[in-house]
Amino acid sequence: MISQNDEISSTEKLLDTIRSNDTSIEDKIPAVSPATPSTIAEKSFLERMLSSKDFLAKILPSKESITIGIDIGYNELSFVKIKNLPDKKWRLMSLRSVSFKPGIPSETADYEDLLKTSLSEFCGPLEEDLNIWCIISAGRVDVKRFLIPKVPKKQLENTVFWKVKKEFRFDEKESIFDYRVQDEIIEKGAHKIAILAYIAPKNEVKEIKDLFSRIGFPLTGVSIAPFAVQNLFSTGWIKTTEDTATNLHIGHDWSRIDIYSKGNLVSTRGIKSGVNSMIQSIMDGYNERIKTTSILEMAGEEDESGKGADQMDMEQARKVLLSLRPDLPPLTEKDTGYQLKEEEIFELIQPAVGRLVRQVERTFEHYIATFDDESVGKVYNTGRVHFYGPLIDHIGKQLGIEMEVNDPLDPDKNPYLGDVTVPESVSIRAVYALAVGITLSDNDYTPNFIFTYKDKKRKNTIAIISRSIFFTTMLTLSIAFGFFLWALSSGGQKQDEAVSLSHQLEQLGPRVNKDLVLQMAAQIKDKHQRLKEYSERFRAIAVINEISALTPSNIKLLSLTIDLGGVPVGKSEMVGKTLLLDGIITGEPQMYETSLVGYMMKLEDSPIFSTPKVFKGALKPYGEEGDVLCFTIELKLS
Repeated sequence: MISQNDEISSTEKLLDTIRSNDTSIEDKIPAVSPATPSTIAEKSFLERMLSSKDFLAKILPSKESITIGIDIGYNELSFVKIKNLPDKKWRLMSLRSVSFKPGIPSETADYEDLLKTSLSEFCGPLEEDLNIWCIISAGRVDVKRFLIPKVPKKQLENTVFWKVKKEFRFDEKESIFDYRVQDEIIEKGAHKIAILAYIAPKNEVKEIKDLFSRIGFPLTGVSIAPFAVQNLFSTGWIKTTEDTATNLHIGHDWSRIDIYSKGNLVSTRGIKSGVNSMIQSIMDGYNERIKTTSILEMAGEEDESGKGADQMDMEQARKVLLSLRPDLPPLTEKDTGYQLKEEEIFELIQPAVGRLVRQVERTFEHYIATFDDESVGKVYNTGRVHFYGPLIDHIGKQLGIEMEVNDPLDPDKNPYLGDVTVPESVSIRAVYALAVGITLSDNDYTPNFIFTYKDKKRKNTIAIISRSIFFTTMLTLSIAFGFFLWALSSGGQKQDEAVSLSHQLEQLGPRVNKDLVLQMAAQIKDKHQRLKEYSERFRAIAVINEISALTPSNIKLLSLTIDLGGVPVGKSEMVGKTLLLDGIITGEPQMYETSLVGYMMKLEDSPIFSTPKVFKGALKPYGEEGDVLCFTIELKLS
């Protein structure tokens, strides 16, 4: 950042350059009349430069950028393109879903070609302001919300880091750590800050980032499904009338329960139960029926050659489950399970659904107990079972909560669809729910694993410096240009005044001499010595006063030892001045570490102390206070 002294120095250098140039100012300016158009053009140069659309476009960020969201599913790619309009509004531009064979490894050339071809056809020519966000699996991402005491802004980063470091014990070389400040709350009369921290595996984020870079579509952001759904709620794309909302995502191999309060994610939990569990339940239940039927039919018979001929495998069971989709062809006579009715299929998946419902109920009970909330509000559904309405209704009835499909492309509820024709079927529209959510991402409110709080801090610093340089340059040019015009009009008058002042200065004679300068120097030296003596005399009082001001109420000092050093012997250096504090920390045991860290930060920020060292002791009983934490702190005196 450029200081005011730098601005003055820059101005003086410019003026010195003008003064030292052999060519006169008048020779550099065309001799035109003030009334001519040329003079008017010169005077309005800065105004025309600032009002230029092309000039401002290079300085000010565009408000109408385009974002593409990508959701990589089990057997399909979902793409959504949205244009970001001013005043937190959007317009849907296009959407597309591409199916592929499940199980293609992401590191193979076939997978890269599929992704590149699909993106190229969907995006078209890349634009300068195009942002691409992608969802990765949340299975290995740790997300946790917790509260910390309200601390100064400059201490917040360290406080959160060490809190998360203690909770998760993650390796910074293998993990990406980031956090968001959600809001400030009052708990038991104390002001606290709600923090949402998340840790992602660095190798997975790097792999997805490198993959898109190789195919020529570098990513702007990488996030997970819970944060994509959070975008839908926090931006108002999906409007909820309740403060608390839940999204139940039923995936292929797992499911996830995400609870949101006022648009912010407050709780998330993964469940090892998904569509595959329902398919397994269909296969096991059907085969058990066949086995029972075969035993009854063959009772007393020795020929068992036909036993097991109609056994069902996982792929056949998948076809049975998907036969519930109204937009897919029904089963044929060649398919195993063709004779099953809809009610029978629904009955076969009940064991898996029952396990899922119990896990959801336990999650709700934990949330209500932890956050002291009375309910969890409406439940939305994303994932792979939204095509079957009776199942969604059944889960809602089992939970005793209203449940509906998360459908951000509902034309009756969404004003941002523009001219895009969306599918009429809810089951087809719901496939794009997570893709729409991730497309609404913005670094200001969406967690981004490739743009963490450190990157944001660095970007803000650069932006502040850039704006400071720009406005300082404009101010300097304005001052110089104003001085230039003023010099043109009053140069002769100032020259006459300078000559007159020179004559007056010559008549005054010399104002200072060598003896006067030496006398003033001696006085200053004597005053400096007296101030130094006063400083040494009152150092102990200043130290005690500073310690009293910095020590909080829950920290009691048992002893305070000040070593002010001694006089130098021979050519040896002055002995260092140190301060030794012995004390205890009272209050809640879980706050001992935080209180001690906060106390150390306060001492380190003091201009009197430096290089603090702490020697933490053990917990000891201390009168009515009970168990307290003993500590010793050594400080250097400045």
